[in-house]
Amino acid sequence: MRARTENGTTLIYKLFVRPDRRGQGVGSMLLSAIEEECPAARYELYTNGKSAGNLRLYERHGYARFTEEQAPGDYTFVHMEKFRN
Repeated sequence: MRARTENGTTLIYKLFVRPDRRGQGVGSMLLSAIEEECPAARYELYTNGKSAGNLRLYERHGYARFTEEQAPGDYTFVHMEKFRN
């Protein structure tokens, strides 16, 4: 996983969980660790619109869709954000 903070927003990218570890809470643990280690007023990430599991994970953690972007081929990137309470 990777993240960086710029201007009060932590950008989260490359959060990967090995296929044989999915469904075991690893993604939730990694996402929580990023938010703890990179405190910010806002968090932003994007994922493939076809990745239903990723979208569910992020929505469970309070992320909301704010825009979609058509990518080359048959892909749509869904951009999501979360504001720290």
